[in-house]
Amino acid sequence: KGKLLPVLKDRAEIYLAGHDHDLQHLKGEGGVQFFVSGGGGAKIRPIQPVERSLFAKSAYGFTVLEADAKQLSYRQLNDASMQQV
Repeated sequence: KGKLLPVLKDRAEIYLAGHDHDLQHLKGEGGVQFFVSGGGGAKIRPIQPVERSLFAKSAYGFTVLEADAKQLSYRQLNDASMQQV
């Protein structure tokens, strides 16, 4: 955290990360939006939302990002039925 945020702050709007235990969307310092796309195969574990959590779910699944010149949208889907979680 201490090394990454100074690089992102005022230079990035989003940060995409993979993980193997959960799905998250966090609002970071400096307005950076963090998307964690996980739940891809390892045993999922309980997750407790933190103050900056906009979304946190212990579920198998993945993230779909769609972007054009004006906006970015995301959906986090479960792995079995492809329904939004």
